[in-house]
Amino acid sequence: MNDDHREEEKESERTYELSFLLSSEEAAKEISALLKRNGAEMTHESPVSSIRLAYPIKKLTSAFFGYVHFIAESEKIQLITNELKLKPQIVRMLLLTPPPAPPIRMSRPIREVETKPVLPAELTNEALEQKLEEILK
Repeated sequence: MNDDHREEEKESERTYELSFLLSSEEAAKEISALLKRNGAEMTHESPVSSIRLAYPIKKLTSAFFGYVHFIAESEKIQLITNELKLKPQIVRMLLLTPPPAPPIRMSRPIREVETKPVLPAELTNEALEQKLEEILK
């Protein structure tokens, strides 16, 4: 019964990507803590880097950009989103479910490699002539 419950939990878990613009670099630690607090397992976290914005957002001309890939239960996503919206340090955010990776297709079928017969190390001329006669018959 316990294994069935674990399988149900795994089925409700999905991979997500959270991209964000922050007003301060320290706010990235708060996002990580918020995700962990809500039971999300982070699989990849990018370093936060300063960028210049194409247009002012909330009177800011530069911000700190970063993203996080994480696995979480789909029921917890609304809670995470609501908590993130309440953080004044988050200028913009985007929460996505990345598309599944496309299957890898082979450009051409794999051919079997022909193996060459192994010849004895020492082959005399007489043995060679005899083999040639056998082949030509």
